[in-house]
Amino acid sequence: MPIFVELVGNAGSGKSFIYNQLKKELEYNSNVLFVDTSELYYTRLFNFKIFFNSLLKIVCCSLIIKAFFKYLKQWYLKQLLMNNYRSCNKATFVIIDEGPFQLVKSFMKFRKKSSDQVRNCGFNQGTILPDAVIIVDADLETIYKRRQARKNHPNIQVSKDVKNKKKKDDSLLRIKKDIEYAGKYKNIHVIEIKNTDHDLKSNIEFIVKELTRIKYCIEGKNLSS
Repeated sequence: MPIFVELVGNAGSGKSFIYNQLKKELEYNSNVLFVDTSELYYTRLFNFKIFFNSLLKIVCCSLIIKAFFKYLKQWYLKQLLMNNYRSCNKATFVIIDEGPFQLVKSFMKFRKKSSDQVRNCGFNQGTILPDAVIIVDADLETIYKRRQARKNHPNIQVSKDVKNKKKKDDSLLRIKKDIEYAGKYKNIHVIEIKNTDHDLKSNIEFIVKELTRIKYCIEGKNLSS
């Protein structure tokens, strides 16, 4: 089985940018695949077991109606994508822009239950989990500038971002708690980077180095077992 890698981060942290830069850097590396749900149009589109498990999870998380179908679709497609690549023997790594941890982070604000209850519903034996998670963070000023650069993003004042620093920190802390909780079912490696505009090259180099380390770590465990 390939090693699945998921990227997570707050809006404006540059998660998708890091994903695209990694893709650009490693596009000629046959050991690495970058996949998204567009790949599903060329593969199997329906799996009853995954759909049923996805439905149970979203129901269990008690999302409000306006978010229910949106995240049911997203959860199902991401789980189906990972399942379809489980048997891929052409690559060592399969890297996805969004997976279960990013999705749970996204729909936390639409929950009716506590974050602990949603965590218990989202991460269990029925969830296909990544082997490694890259947590992308950035300082508030950088996040603000990046959000302002997005045409459709609301005009958020810097002062408001500063006031919401605790909310931002809580979000990343919650992701780490999610990963720790999911560790009961699978050993998940964590790579953390601070994504500033000046450290792109060193961050990409660090991620590649860490992925190589994780590869040897997983292969070593498989050999010993």
